[in-house]
Amino acid sequence: MTAEAPRATIASLEEVMTYENMDVVEKFMENWDLPLEEAVDLFGEMKKWLWLSADSIFRESLGEPRVGLGITHSMTLLDEMWHTFILFTRPYQEFCKHFFGFYINHAPTTVAEKKRMQAEIERDPAGVQARAEAEMTEQYSYIYDKLGAETLQKWYSDWTDVMSVEYLQRLSKRATPQADH
Repeated sequence: MTAEAPRATIASLEEVMTYENMDVVEKFMENWDLPLEEAVDLFGEMKKWLWLSADSIFRESLGEPRVGLGITHSMTLLDEMWHTFILFTRPYQEFCKHFFGFYINHAPTTVAEKKRMQAEIERDPAGVQARAEAEMTEQYSYIYDKLGAETLQKWYSDWTDVMSVEYLQRLSKRATPQADH
C-alpha cells in the first residue's frame, strides 16, 4: 500500500461504511457465485480493510510506526472485491479522495518477492517464521483495537474455516483456462 501525502484527518469508519456502490457488488457477483446479501456484506468488509489501511498510512504520516498490513488466504474474497472496486477507476479514486484524502494503491506480491521469500525461508526458516508470527500478532492487535473482536474473528477464524481452495473454485464463475489455448 502506498499513498499520496495525507490530509489533516481521514473520515471515521462510520462515515466510510455509509458508502454504497451496487455496480461494484453486481460486477463482483458476475465472477463469484455468492448471494447478494453475502456480496453486500463482503463489500462492507472491504471498506473496513480500506479504512484500516488508510488509518495505518495516516498514522505513519504523523510519525507513528506504520503497521504492516497484509491480506491472508482467508481474505481472498475481500481481496477480490477490492480488485473489482479498483476496476471502477473513477468511483474508486473518488471514494479514496473523499474519505481519506489520498489514493490507496493495491500492491500484490510480485514473483521476485516470492522468490526472495522462498530463498529466505530456505536460509532461515525459524527466523522467517518468528518474524511472520510477530507481524501477524501486530496486525491482529491493530485490527482488534481498530475494528473489534468481531471483525478479527470473522477475517481470521470464520473465513479461515471456509476459504479452502476447493470452496473458492466452486464459487468462481471464471472459466478454467484450457491447456491448449
